[in-house]
Amino acid sequence: MFRTIVRMKPTVEPPIDPSSAERVLEAAEVLFATHGFEATSVRAITAAAKVHLSAVNYHFGSKENLIIEVLRRAIRPLNARRLALLESSITQHSPQAVPLPELLETMLRPCLEMSLDPERRQIFHLLERSMSEEGNFIREILETEWLPMVQRYMSEYQRTLPDVPADEIHWCIHFTIGAMIHTVRHSTDLEALSQGRCRLETEACLERLIRFACAGLERARSLKP
Repeated sequence: MFRTIVRMKPTVEPPIDPSSAERVLEAAEVLFATHGFEATSVRAITAAAKVHLSAVNYHFGSKENLIIEVLRRAIRPLNARRLALLESSITQHSPQAVPLPELLETMLRPCLEMSLDPERRQIFHLLERSMSEEGNFIREILETEWLPMVQRYMSEYQRTLPDVPADEIHWCIHFTIGAMIHTVRHSTDLEALSQGRCRLETEACLERLIRFACAGLERARSLKP
């Protein structure tokens, strides 16, 4: 008797399309913003991007590296816009310091406009996720993307407010950013609780945020370092 031996052909993965990296980034941005970083699987990302499962490791090395790249794509244009406004204000007022309300506006306006723009709101939700979820990628993003921008702003805040301790400036800015995120995220609650009197509009909200932050920073003038 003879047995028929069936030789299995080795599985050959299809070649990775170099252009698939952009599709992976776009799909990951949507899914991370909607479901969060931990809850979004690599399989879900590659399925949404219509690419092979191995595309994430091929282009980015790991899911964590993909998260970092997605966040960088979101943060860098935002910070570039902030710093462009800041440098313009510095040039306009040189050699004097930038007035506090204007300094705050250069920092807050780009983020607030993005959060209220239907075409860019997804990026705001993505950044909001990065502030509320834990992961090793958070520290790298803080150190490489946020810290240089914060340091640049701190030098100008200290020129504008030379008699306010640096730690008080950090606290006030931290509270202000938190107030902005909370306001945008719960804008429908605000409208309902005020019975329609308070609606989230960019200029009105920006004016109130600046007034809120100025009050805190001006009050800090009386504190000793």
